[in-house]
Amino acid sequence: LLLSDLIKKTVSKNPKLLLRRTESVAEKLLTNWLTFCLHDYIRASVGRPLFTLFRALKAHLENGPVDAMTGEAKNSLSEEKLLREKVEYHELQCVALWEKTSRYQVRVLDCDTISQAKEKILDAMYSTMPISQRPEFSSVDLGLVSPKGDAVIPLRDEDTESLVHGDAKRLNTLSHYGVVSGSTFTLIDRGMEAGKVRDHTAMLIARAGLASQMSQEEDGLKRWHLTRHNETASDDRARQGKLVSEVYLTRLLSAKKVLQKFVDDLFESIFRAGHSGEVPAAIKYLFDYIDQQAVENGVTDFEAVQTWKNNSVPLRFWINVIKNPEFVFDIHKSTTIDACLSIIAQAFMDSCSTSQLRLTKDSPSTKLLYAREVKDEYRPKVQTYYSTISEMPPISEGAMSTMMGHASEAHPNSGLNKRPALLELFIYACRYSDAISDSLSETNQTNLVRILEDLQDKSPISPSDVPPVR
Repeated sequence: LLLSDLIKKTVSKNPKLLLRRTESVAEKLLTNWLTFCLHDYIRASVGRPLFTLFRALKAHLENGPVDAMTGEAKNSLSEEKLLREKVEYHELQCVALWEKTSRYQVRVLDCDTISQAKEKILDAMYSTMPISQRPEFSSVDLGLVSPKGDAVIPLRDEDTESLVHGDAKRLNTLSHYGVVSGSTFTLIDRGMEAGKVRDHTAMLIARAGLASQMSQEEDGLKRWHLTRHNETASDDRARQGKLVSEVYLTRLLSAKKVLQKFVDDLFESIFRAGHSGEVPAAIKYLFDYIDQQAVENGVTDFEAVQTWKNNSVPLRFWINVIKNPEFVFDIHKSTTIDACLSIIAQAFMDSCSTSQLRLTKDSPSTKLLYAREVKDEYRPKVQTYYSTISEMPPISEGAMSTMMGHASEAHPNSGLNKRPALLELFIYACRYSDAISDSLSETNQTNLVRILEDLQDKSPISPSDVPPVR
């Protein structure tokens, strides 16, 4: 009923805007319903290619320099996070020791910061373990074993020998400590000793993308790694080593070529239908419902109806999954990976769009990178997907209810916490309390108005504390 009412209201204004936002209760409930219904489908079909794409993207980025402060990378798929400076670097094949009994072969770069090297070493040691079950990043120190093996040199992102120039301090790299191929690292368990968190702070900056907020520390010096962004354009030395724009595009295309197969596999798993796979019952049921609502509301524009379907599943659900794999897997997603996944998500959106692609040489790289694949491969696949679904036998309400019941029984101890959902509903009710009260009064449901007022009176949260809609 909520979705039906929303459709009726939207049709009279701008039909193509239906389900594009997530402001109404109906839209929020639809998102949650899809998440619940498609959980098993992700585990069975989409999860593997999504995780494989994430791992391939992470590995490709780490094959080249990544600025620990800005997240800019030589092998980025995103122009926004592309490292534009020429950085000299060398690959190092080293050994990492853990608890004196385990030895791991690790690949690092001599331009890596100590935190970056430590993260790569932890990834090598715990490659099959979820991120939440690995040792805390700040609970171990990284040390360099002396050539004779009789001493361990502690490695830090910052120390008294860190390079300082003017108001800027450079984070230490492996080359700063003279690390070469064949060197041996060791991880030293230090627990959570107070006052020894500088490495972790630098890593949090890189991980959370907070470099712009934390570039100035207590000593008044700005931290930098590979690029100093405070250099002026008039400085000749700042211009040296800059790459021309054509090289930028070449690097983006190179990254795209490396990842192409993984992107294709992911899109294929999502838009698989008919002969090569089954469409989830929830999607078939929802698309049939949308077709029915279009007929009932006199909407005959084919593009409008397909836009509803695009907004309801691909753009509402799948885009969220592609851009946020950490919603599905127990992993860490860096800001660099996030920017690259946004490029892939844009290609996915363009594939589902019904509007004609109009590209020029001045079009953004986010549109140009996958333009050929979108036109020649992905869009025809999407059209086949929709056609196949429309030709499938309909799913009755009884069959859908039975499937929902089975899904609920399959997750009896899912640990779903109702409190956050109730809080969100309460915040929503407070935000629109006047409109809700007026609507209930108009329908003579005064008892529900009193319940709403009592709830607000007894709540420890005042309606004035509720943030406005952004």
